[in-house]
Amino acid sequence: MSLRITKKQFFVWGILAGFLISSIHFLFMLKGMNVIRTFTGERFFGFDNQREVYKVFYHIFSYAPWFVILILFIWGVIKRNISLSLSFGTGYLLFYMAVLSFIFFGPVVHDYATRRPFDAALWKAPSSVHGESNDPVKTRMVDDLLNRKILIGMSKEEVISLLGQPTQENYLSFDDFMYCLGQQRRGVLRLDSELLVISFIKDKAVATKLIP
Repeated sequence: MSLRITKKQFFVWGILAGFLISSIHFLFMLKGMNVIRTFTGERFFGFDNQREVYKVFYHIFSYAPWFVILILFIWGVIKRNISLSLSFGTGYLLFYMAVLSFIFFGPVVHDYATRRPFDAALWKAPSSVHGESNDPVKTRMVDDLLNRKILIGMSKEEVISLLGQPTQENYLSFDDFMYCLGQQRRGVLRLDSELLVISFIKDKAVATKLIP
């Protein structure tokens, strides 16, 4: 009994092969030099400090999948069937689309998944209690705080009683409070801090703003 593969199955297997090879390629680009260092016993601390043979190998391997796609495309043109190169290239690109989606949308999903109701006692607790340096509890509660408009209409004394002393006064204008909440939740690099600014008019909170 002969094993017959349909064109659809052939295309799917090409996509899977491209996806698998691209994942291996991606992992090597991240950790490949560490693997080489482990096997050779050599120590190098940066790309410029590596032996020339490793640099050449690294460059060749970094472009290898594209050479494979090109070779498959040329072979497909000769054979008048480019489905293999198309399926392989599709799988290769799908992996990097998945990586980019994780980088851009992962923080958003994590943000919504870890939100919690506002708790004044937890908000004012020392950072060591809830591990704020790794997972800021204030950024997890601030959306509930603002959505419920708890602060609007409060006096400065009431805000301080609820949230504690502000990080800085008169931050954006002459009459406001600024609270530093921790590392910003969204964005690729997330290097800045997320801030809560509360604006007052005649000792009454009239507006709140999250930065960035």
